[in-house]
Amino acid sequence: PDMAEHVLEHVPRRTIDGKPLPLLLFVDGHSSRWDFDALLRLFQNGVFLFVLPSHTSVWSQPNDIGPNRKLHQCVKRATDEWKETPAGRKSGKFSRGDYNTIFRSAW
Repeated sequence: PDMAEHVLEHVPRRTIDGKPLPLLLFVDGHSSRWDFDALLRLFQNGVFLFVLPSHTSVWSQPNDIGPNRKLHQCVKRATDEWKETPAGRKSGKFSRGDYNTIFRSAW
């Protein structure tokens, strides 16, 4: 499936009076994202692209300099605290259950 099909199928849409609200989709400017038919389908369905310049996503990702950055800091702190617990000192690495505990604590 192309990008448009994937987005339209999997991204939940909020509606007002049965009409979907516009949706902003952030993508990097890599040439693999440019398929005219897919972009037209997105536009016709109220999905508007916000294109980040090619090869700049490492510094221009909106989530990485905002909400995700703060979450990452909290997860790191919770992980460091977990490493000081008996379970953390025992293994040095964590299971899915350990990660869920760490993430819950960070959240």
